[in-house]
Amino acid sequence: LWLYQWDIGTAFLNAYLKEDVYIAIPEGFDKKPGYCWKLKKALYGLKQAPAEWHGHLCETLTGPELGFKRIAADSCVFIKHVGKHKVIIGAFVDDMLVAASNKVLAMTIKAKLSLIYKLDDKGELHYFLGVELTRNLKDHTIFFCQKKYSIQLCDLFGFWDNPDGSFHSEMFPMDC
Repeated sequence: LWLYQWDIGTAFLNAYLKEDVYIAIPEGFDKKPGYCWKLKKALYGLKQAPAEWHGHLCETLTGPELGFKRIAADSCVFIKHVGKHKVIIGAFVDDMLVAASNKVLAMTIKAKLSLIYKLDDKGELHYFLGVELTRNLKDHTIFFCQKKYSIQLCDLFGFWDNPDGSFHSEMFPMDC
């Protein structure tokens, strides 16, 4: 199993809007009194942007060029079968987790996506959405861990900052 992480740059800017959205002309551009701009594509910060982007990505992945099927259980997971091989893509906004049974097939899909989007290949998967992955190819195992994420949360909320050195929690028996 090959695991990769890909990132799509400026993802929202790829999605065409399905409804009319007008904005005031930004500072620095020639303004004509009584005029505004009609957007053709989504912008970051626009409330429709995430939904429009997701729809655009779904159309791209399930279109004839790539041929993925969206699974019924989760609208962000796509699967493609090619002979005895398969590729699964999990999409989280502009981040993609890719699991492939064949490396060449994964690279072919990456090349096709790169023709459509500004794709940044983050390489083999080691860290995704707060989860660290460690693979042992020899033993065919994958170990998942959230230690790094947990430490970041403790740092963020000052968990370690008690003057008396105690923790901000109590121990309870398992049957509570």
